[in-house]
Amino acid sequence: MGLRTMSWNEWIELDNEFLAYHKLKCERLEERRDKIVKMDARGAGAGWECVREVGAYLSERYPGLYQRLGGDGVRNVATGEVFVLHEGAGRHPMDMLARMIQDDVAIMLERGDGEYYLAAGAICLAGFWRLEDKFGMG
Repeated sequence: MGLRTMSWNEWIELDNEFLAYHKLKCERLEERRDKIVKMDARGAGAGWECVREVGAYLSERYPGLYQRLGGDGVRNVATGEVFVLHEGAGRHPMDMLARMIQDDVAIMLERGDGEYYLAAGAICLAGFWRLEDKFGMG
């Protein structure tokens, strides 16, 4: 695994295929959420942190698509979805991330031994691997 610094403007990219990906991901989430969305106890904190960061990012980077709602939410103008960006909102953070962006999301966390493992993910459009096969692995 390689880690590197990324430019803020290149962190998450949405293109003209966003709505097609969104539709497909929503269908898959309804059909088999338990297989494509997972999160362990440590991953929950990281998942919510990611939701807050992505929500803030999208409303700044794509203001025509994502509108900030007060201090704790964003609305997708194209789909009408509202995402409350804090724990206790009644939604799974990885489900929200899957619906907010085109790409799949995998959150890796460091263990005490310095190794990283897959602690949370929303892998809706995987090509060559399944979340359930890799979850918890380094």
